[in-house]
Amino acid sequence: MVIAVIPARGGSKRVPRKNLRPLAGFPLIDWTIAAALGSRFNRIIVTSDAPEILGRAKIRGIKTLKRPAYLAADNVPDLSVVRHAIYTLALRPEDLIVYLRPTAPFRRPEEINAVVALLRDHPEASSVRSVIPAPCHPRKCFVDAGWDRLGYRALLPYTPNHAANGPSQGLEPVFMPVGFIDVVRAEWISRGSMEGSLIAAWEAPADRCCDLDTEADFARAEALALARGWRPGEIGA
Repeated sequence: MVIAVIPARGGSKRVPRKNLRPLAGFPLIDWTIAAALGSRFNRIIVTSDAPEILGRAKIRGIKTLKRPAYLAADNVPDLSVVRHAIYTLALRPEDLIVYLRPTAPFRRPEEINAVVALLRDHPEASSVRSVIPAPCHPRKCFVDAGWDRLGYRALLPYTPNHAANGPSQGLEPVFMPVGFIDVVRAEWISRGSMEGSLIAAWEAPADRCCDLDTEADFARAEALALARGWRPGEIGA
């Protein structure tokens, strides 16, 4: 079976009630629910600690899962949330779990179906991650050395094969995960991984990728949705 898991906590330190926050006139959670309902799923599950979010899902006929408080903190990893859903609902190892974060609202149902088909058609792959070309190569980056006594921030190369002063054209391609549409086989979740051993890449549309985590993120997404006339379930060109 193909199972959609939509994680939607009730609170957020940076943006209060983020998943219920209006985006172009509609609660943020509604954008992902609409995309999921337009896709080919055997089951759609909204996992949340917030009664209002669970209520909105139930109205649309979606299965809900009440998340315990210890899984609703800001620092809880995705793996813990999905494992809770798998064990509580007794999902099977062969099921495909499609993880749809509400903070990436501008998906199209046909894109979700395409990502699922990619994993289904390639049984050797453990998961599919949505990615875009990384805007900055890690070999050109530095890390804080943590030497606080110097009175200034000291830097060290982020990678052993540092290339900050070399041409970008000679570096290998690297990709940044965007959390747009991710699919993983349930057996790997049970084994403690959101990705598994062989990850297939699906290049997401960079112009519609966003991670709504701050007020500035919401402002940019709002402007984009209004400019293009987007509504939940109606993401055009």
